[in-house]
Amino acid sequence: MQKSFSSFLLIVFLVIVGCKSSPLDQWDDLNLLGHGIPVTIKAPAGSEVGKDDFGFMQGVWIKGENYHVQIYSSVSNTLDIDRIKQQKLREVKANRYFSKIIEEDKNGFLYEKDIDGDIRIDFIHIKIIGDKEITFQKGLTSTFSESEIRNMYASVQ
Repeated sequence: MQKSFSSFLLIVFLVIVGCKSSPLDQWDDLNLLGHGIPVTIKAPAGSEVGKDDFGFMQGVWIKGENYHVQIYSSVSNTLDIDRIKQQKLREVKANRYFSKIIEEDKNGFLYEKDIDGDIRIDFIHIKIIGDKEITFQKGLTSTFSESEIRNMYASVQ
């Protein structure tokens, strides 16, 4: 009896944990090829997409509920993604508001900025497609919680 009750509790626990869904499960695939960037990401339904052309670099921004991602694409000087990531890390760490690296993986990182006591989380994720370097980051004009930033980071991977 005791063993079957313990088994029942374990099954209930696993069902509850398994049912916990991520916002990404609710988000749509968004193909950005029509905006000049050959990637598909996840974004909230109804997100607004805009395009910027800087000549040497193309930019696309996506804004949705609790979501704002900027993507930049340009011809890459190297196909070595680690070299590009290390350069981005140096640039981020050189910023006077840089506080710390929160998490790092093969293609990017999450980091913290302390702007006069206002703690903000940001990310950079990099992809190489053909001869293009594609950089993803949080939109510059919005502030989000760490969990919202983590969702955006996961949405571009």
